[in-house]
Amino acid sequence: SIMPNSGTAVLIELMTVLSLMVHKLKWRPLRTIQFVSFDGGDYNLAGSSFLVRQREREFRRHCYAYIDLSDSISGIEELEINADPLLWSVTEEVLKQVEDPTSNQTLFDYNWNGKNKKKFQYKTNQNKNSLPFIEHVAVPSIEIKFKNSKQKGGGYPINSCSDNFKNFQDNNIDPDMKYHKVLSEVIMRLALQLVQKPIIPFDIVGFVSGINEYSKDLKQYSFDRINELKGGDFKLDFNRLETSLIKLKSIGREHIAFIETWSDIVNAGSGIEPNLLSVNRWDWNAKISLVEKSLLAMSGTLDRPWNRNVLFGRQLKFPLRFDDNGELKDSYQYTTFPGVRDALERGDWANAQSQLDMVTDLLDQCIKYFMI
Repeated sequence: SIMPNSGTAVLIELMTVLSLMVHKLKWRPLRTIQFVSFDGGDYNLAGSSFLVRQREREFRRHCYAYIDLSDSISGIEELEINADPLLWSVTEEVLKQVEDPTSNQTLFDYNWNGKNKKKFQYKTNQNKNSLPFIEHVAVPSIEIKFKNSKQKGGGYPINSCSDNFKNFQDNNIDPDMKYHKVLSEVIMRLALQLVQKPIIPFDIVGFVSGINEYSKDLKQYSFDRINELKGGDFKLDFNRLETSLIKLKSIGREHIAFIETWSDIVNAGSGIEPNLLSVNRWDWNAKISLVEKSLLAMSGTLDRPWNRNVLFGRQLKFPLRFDDNGELKDSYQYTTFPGVRDALERGDWANAQSQLDMVTDLLDQCIKYFMI
């Protein structure tokens, strides 16, 4: 019922609204929107994996965002955002425009403003059709969904025989469809931002901020892993990575300055964009769409040829670690720097440094694109 029918309901609503806009308002998006419903998700993501493999070249060149709607409404207590750091800024902007159905606040204010809570996360899920897009062709992805708090009943039993329509009704999940409507509005506004803004709304500064956060987590994981395996004095060298991130952040600030300049000139010209400014905008769009695509290692990460994204992807073997009470700890970002973490998990210190250096080399190549 929830997986995938709640998302399918939202998908059909979006298709209906956009079709009406096309036929009644003669609206045409600046960029293409494709609606896809996958089969074979329970069989190692067969449907989405086949599509990515079949159209790999096209997706690497032209696909720059993926919105996942797999299990959109499994409760109404929490709004969960799982988004690529490039999309954090535009997502926050959208959430500030949509009102929460149970309060007089925006979704952003209701869920995050004034609360000691991390805004967004980016954890790749092995059950989601977005995984091949992330790991194989490095398409920035986002999942937005409502769910029930784990502290209040443990959440809805997705991916089980209990995920049926009767259970959905008995749990009284969104009986008047208020949250389905709200989520449809959020996804619609987000999609329109991505396809209609003349400058692709990717946030390079936010992207660097996310990588910095994940690299700190990787550094802590490396310390703990080396201590566990008695790795001696070995220590991962992050100096080159940190230097590259500083350069990329500088490019992000230039991008923000260009957006401000572009807006001032176009607004002063009554909405008319000068030809030279158009060329500059096209150049920025072409380069910024390659930021994450440039982090593809075509030979794959460590012993995993399918997993080409060196920054985002799942560690092959999740180490099971428990606290003093015997509870499973989820204290590391196991879905970032997959090649480095795989090497650390097996105690292969030389390959761990080699995989980290590969991330840095690809980041440096990305920076060179902006210098052309």
